[in-house]
Amino acid sequence: EAPRAEKAEVPNVHDPSFGEAQKDVFRRLDEMKMDYEVVKKVCEKRGWPSLSQMSPESRENILGWLKSEAGVRLYKQMEG
Repeated sequence: EAPRAEKAEVPNVHDPSFGEAQKDVFRRLDEMKMDYEVVKKVCEKRGWPSLSQMSPESRENILGWLKSEAGVRLYKQMEG
């Protein structure tokens, strides 16, 4: 079961928390061998906002879910 993330109410608006979290997010994606642009496609496919638009709590949930079997499978599909 995929975690819940709030729907994006305002398109293309970064959550203020993303500025300071950005380095950590990219480091963690790098450790998982995942590309941010592909993760954006995964979020879009699931109807979620991009990581930069999520609250810190939702972002944590999604980063954790991306490590799951379902997350990895969807990532690989979206990778092309």
